[in-house]
Amino acid sequence: MTPFTIGGFVSWKCYPLVKVSIDGRYEVAYGPSLLTEINDFYTGKPSWLDTLDRYPTDLVLVPRPSPLKALLADQKKWTCVYGDDAYTLWARPGLALPVVDQTGSHIVASIP
Repeated sequence: MTPFTIGGFVSWKCYPLVKVSIDGRYEVAYGPSLLTEINDFYTGKPSWLDTLDRYPTDLVLVPRPSPLKALLADQKKWTCVYGDDAYTLWARPGLALPVVDQTGSHIVASIP
């Protein structure tokens, strides 16, 4: 799951290993309601958890200022597996990934 603003970059760097929830092609590749649903998800609207149930999601990329970080932490099922100064990355229940904290390091990760 990616926010609209970074979905295109994630798709460009990680495709075909990673598929995004939405990107800049939303006008031609996605229905208009999906942009609203993804925005509602990232702003923590009451239906945010339904979005995770509706789509097969392994990871959620969360911008640091998003209220979604606290909501995912409260779930106790999702695990924060990565953090830096801009984003945290949350893994679905049962997905075992090592925890990496790059906060304050200003390292740019090389994505295969």
